[in-house]
Amino acid sequence: MAVEDGAVLGQLLTTAQSRALPNSATEFRAMITDILSLYERLRKERTETNVLGAVQSRDFYRLCDGSEQMERDQILSRLPDSQWTGDCKWN
Repeated sequence: MAVEDGAVLGQLLTTAQSRALPNSATEFRAMITDILSLYERLRKERTETNVLGAVQSRDFYRLCDGSEQMERDQILSRLPDSQWTGDCKWN
């Protein structure tokens, strides 16, 4: 995610730099604020999806011994046959 974030932010700043930069500090701050707001709108959904997927993976793979862990192991043992996909967008 960090590489993607850096690439998007770099592209936004490069695009802004290719235009005429504001003359005043106030206008410059406003431009940077606009760029960061756009960055957040562009990245928020994907970042939230990634975090949710990581949490789901953690919960699925780090189970204590017991019935949930045994059920998970049965699901995993049938993966090639079942074509299982979870509700995570990573699949």
